[in-house]
Amino acid sequence: MVAMASIFPRNGFYYLKFKTELGDWQRKKLPIRLDDPDAQRKCAMAVAGEQVREAAMMPSGPNKMRGWGWVPGFLDTHYTNALTRVRARNAWAPFAVFLEARQITEPALVTFAHGHEYVAWRLNPPKDAGVKARKKNTAILELKFAGRVMAHAVRLGLALANPLYRLGIRKEKAKEKVEITVDEQAKIQTALADEPQWMRDAWDVAMKQGCRLRHATTFLKDIDEQEMTIFLCEQKGKRHLAPLHPDLLPLVQRRRAEGAERLVEMPDVTAPKWRRFFNKLGMPQHCFHDTRVTVITRLARAGVSEQQNKAFIGHASSAVHAIYTKLKAADVAHVHQYL
Repeated sequence: MVAMASIFPRNGFYYLKFKTELGDWQRKKLPIRLDDPDAQRKCAMAVAGEQVREAAMMPSGPNKMRGWGWVPGFLDTHYTNALTRVRARNAWAPFAVFLEARQITEPALVTFAHGHEYVAWRLNPPKDAGVKARKKNTAILELKFAGRVMAHAVRLGLALANPLYRLGIRKEKAKEKVEITVDEQAKIQTALADEPQWMRDAWDVAMKQGCRLRHATTFLKDIDEQEMTIFLCEQKGKRHLAPLHPDLLPLVQRRRAEGAERLVEMPDVTAPKWRRFFNKLGMPQHCFHDTRVTVITRLARAGVSEQQNKAFIGHASSAVHAIYTKLKAADVAHVHQYL
């Protein structure tokens, strides 16, 4: 694999590790603090600039960085969130198999048609490909990650344009998320007693905070028991400050006593484990994200205003928030008295 520049933290700042023209590894301190809210973007720009320089000083001919060996290094430096980084790697793996099958040996050979071909290939890959078939929306998500790889290839001078940008492939309508009933919740919590500790902890955090699965891995340093607050990292590095549910204090204290870094330490791949769990319970209609739907709906049913509900959950858009609110006719029958 081609050596690539990378970022690492030390003494409150980020450092850049890079290779010189003589082939020696060096490092330099960047003017980017660890607590800088814009650190992810600044680090990505620093790495991209260094990688362009590395690519330019490589010799021409068959040894020039024209294959795909640089991609894993790019994914590791571009995605600073551990869970997103794993997701990116998992998305790239089947696309890399497709590239090999089509003998697309370098970014310059990728075409617009390949993006559309990939969807059909992903729905029904050859038996000898070693890749399981997935649905259309999964293929589109994988193409999104591949598009970011191609965008970086353009910056490195390995392709003239990004043909995977705006492919115009429409997603299938996703299965609607549903509220978890009180009886279903009791059944789930009983069954979780036989599951790993991280699953029980993640469930408790989600049902008390209404957060996404990845938020259960928030750093303990972002939790303040005195102020009773918790910072939840949203997309694109945005941070949402939410009140910490009192019922989670024992979990926070236990994890601190264990010397843990995160509130919940989860394995790299979690979605399939939750899918098997719900299937085993005879609840295939549910997924872990239904916890968020459940919390939002219960707050709305209890009379919490939309503004307060959004502030607690971290939704900025009323349109997005409405998707999660699953009030039924019986929940609003009382409004007749006001008409």
